[in-house]
Amino acid sequence: MEQGIQSILKQTYKQLEIILIDDGSTDKSREIIEAAKQKDSRISSIFQTQQGAPTARNAGCKISVGEYLYFMDSDDYLPETAIEKMVSESLQYGSDLVIGQYQFINEAGEWIGESNFIEELGISLEGKATKQQLSLCPPFPGNKLYRASMIKENRIQFADVRVAQDLNFYLKVLLFATTPIVIEDSVYYYRVRSGSISHSYGSKMLDVITSLEDAEMFYQQNGQYDRTFFSNIKFLHYYYQLIKVPQIQNYLERTETFLSFKKEFAKIQKADLTKELIDTFYYKSKLKLRFRRLYTGYLNSKRQKRKMGV
Repeated sequence: MEQGIQSILKQTYKQLEIILIDDGSTDKSREIIEAAKQKDSRISSIFQTQQGAPTARNAGCKISVGEYLYFMDSDDYLPETAIEKMVSESLQYGSDLVIGQYQFINEAGEWIGESNFIEELGISLEGKATKQQLSLCPPFPGNKLYRASMIKENRIQFADVRVAQDLNFYLKVLLFATTPIVIEDSVYYYRVRSGSISHSYGSKMLDVITSLEDAEMFYQQNGQYDRTFFSNIKFLHYYYQLIKVPQIQNYLERTETFLSFKKEFAKIQKADLTKELIDTFYYKSKLKLRFRRLYTGYLNSKRQKRKMGV
């Protein structure tokens, strides 16, 4: 947390309103926040009792008064010029959503990789992209700058679900982002933790279904529903969860989770999927879904756990 706070305070863009939120931590987080407040007048704080990340982010958004919104997790940190680069791009292109690249680091802080979805998704050098391309960008908020008016006027909030909270929020943002842009600059250091929610395994994976259905309903309520758009998003994110299923410890839970995803895959029409998804994942998913006993069985589960270090 201290590294994260310091990286914010060292930003070259100084006109910041910094809201630090403690979600009922049992470590020294409160002390760290209080000490930081004493040193910098730009910092304010919220202390809540383990209500979860969505509630924490929504609370910070509610009291913020700045022109932009930016969300950062306490495990991570920023390059010194991150905010300045994103604000500059927003002002130059009139963008209401700026998406940057990010670096992966491990728990020890060692560099292990970097994103490059401009190249991966075939986005133009000017950073312009279609909604379909943008929907395939990693949804977590740390590499994104949002125009506050877009979020607040459209009442976009983080949904209270265990899985795919960021995806739910991001899809709702895409509905109203009229001038999004993707930049080549790296604006975030994302710490990969083996025990984090995004790297844990169990039937709660199924919450991705609830999350996407909630986003789907949001589009319908705003008269902007597109079945093809959601079919591709559902297929991709259901597949991401399906490949984790063998790593669920309990066999019964593993099987029930598998069957639930199989039911959801059956609702998606192949004709709605992009050629890229069909070529990359469609036939792999069909193979996994066809041979349930092999895929969820003990031997494959053991092999997958050993492969992933679970």
